[in-house]
Amino acid sequence: MKKESTTRYAILGLLTYRSGSGYDLKQAFHKPLGYFWDESYGQIYPALKQLLAEGSVKLVSGDSPGRREKKVYAITPKGEKELSVWLAAPTQADRPRLEVLLKLFFSQDGEVSIPLGHLRDVETRHQKLLEEYAAIERLLLGLPQQGHTPFQLITLRCGIRQSEAMAAWARESMALLEGGILSETARPPEGRKN
Repeated sequence: MKKESTTRYAILGLLTYRSGSGYDLKQAFHKPLGYFWDESYGQIYPALKQLLAEGSVKLVSGDSPGRREKKVYAITPKGEKELSVWLAAPTQADRPRLEVLLKLFFSQDGEVSIPLGHLRDVETRHQKLLEEYAAIERLLLGLPQQGHTPFQLITLRCGIRQSEAMAAWARESMALLEGGILSETARPPEGRKN
């Protein structure tokens, strides 16, 4: 069964916050959604065109004096209903795509400096994310309770737990590699490959 594209629902969800152009939506996919979700312009604009044709979004006034008119989209009641149905449906299982795991999986015995570098990058990246998440969490906890706030907070905490786990995994993996995990006892017997 083909996995359904979630681009349209991500767009509809963003448009529940405020109207926006394709560019505005891309910026929102960068931050705050960029911590866990991304869409390219090549996904956003065709989805907007389809949503417009179906009546799930509409064009609203978007005059930019002295510039080409900017197309600004807003969600319609039909779009709100579609989003509501999607939000209630069971989630599809996501398969992670982690380039670092692909590179580590295909690494060869002997040279560990490159895999160690990848693992250091993972730890550094996730430590930086944890700092960003802490700042966002302080901001969310300081806001008056709004309709979306508790859900933004639990989404953020998922990111925090994932980054904590990835940083810990990277440290553990570096210790294993630096400690000689590839000893004779860890290698498969001659003539047999893992």
